[in-house]
Amino acid sequence: MDWPTLNKSLEAHFNHMQFNHLPKLLGSDMVKIVNLDNNVIETVKSDPFKQCKNLESLSISNNSIHDLPKDFLKSTTLLRFLSLSHNLLSDIERGVLSHLTSLRTMDLSYNKLKTLPSGIVDVLDNVEILNLEGNEIIFVQITERKSASSVKILNLASNKLTLVGATTFQLFQNL
Repeated sequence: MDWPTLNKSLEAHFNHMQFNHLPKLLGSDMVKIVNLDNNVIETVKSDPFKQCKNLESLSISNNSIHDLPKDFLKSTTLLRFLSLSHNLLSDIERGVLSHLTSLRTMDLSYNKLKTLPSGIVDVLDNVEILNLEGNEIIFVQITERKSASSVKILNLASNKLTLVGATTFQLFQNL
């Protein structure tokens, strides 16, 4: 998809389009916000926003995404908001989100997560709001000292928590 040439930022909404895979979007430095909510996306291809280098907000909620490729958002280092809520994610592998150094808000609510995925730990030193509500999380353990210090809001409501590591919340210094 080609974007129009404009001198201001673009916001693109592709809601209820019945996409079954995440399309590769041809880039524009002007695209700041992309919303792909309420589709039937199951498959995410490698680095679908490769040419959208100034993307700041991405929502792919209410889809059927099971997993994310290693280079899912490799080129979107300016991303500040990411919502993958209401999907079928059961894990996020380590390294998938590690390059998102500008990320401040991450919404992974209402997925199938059973523990805090190691891929989330990669970005916790920058994220301020982390929504994990409505998953199947039974255990929370963070052992890496650098992680979680910037998290101000952590939503673990409506999970199945049975065990929280003894030092986990000590690392969330700003809660």
